[in-house]
Amino acid sequence: MISAIAAESQLSLLRNLWRSRLDDLPEQSLIRHGQGCFHIAGMGHEALAAIALHLQPEDYAFPY
Repeated sequence: MISAIAAESQLSLLRNLWRSRLDDLPEQSLIRHGQGCFHIAGMGHEALAAIALHLQPEDYAFPY
C-alpha cells in the first residue's frame, strides 16, 4: 500500500536531502585537493530517504 507523505514531512525530507548533498561538496573538494583521506559520497542516493519512509519492518532493503 502506497501512502501519501504529509506536506510538512515533504518539506522536512527536502531539507534533509538538500543538507545531505551540501555536506558532500566540501568533502569532495578536500579529496580533489589531496587534503582528504577517504569519503563515500551520498550524492545520487538521496532518494533512499524518501523510500525509507515507506519501508515496513518486514521489508528488505539493500540501498548501496
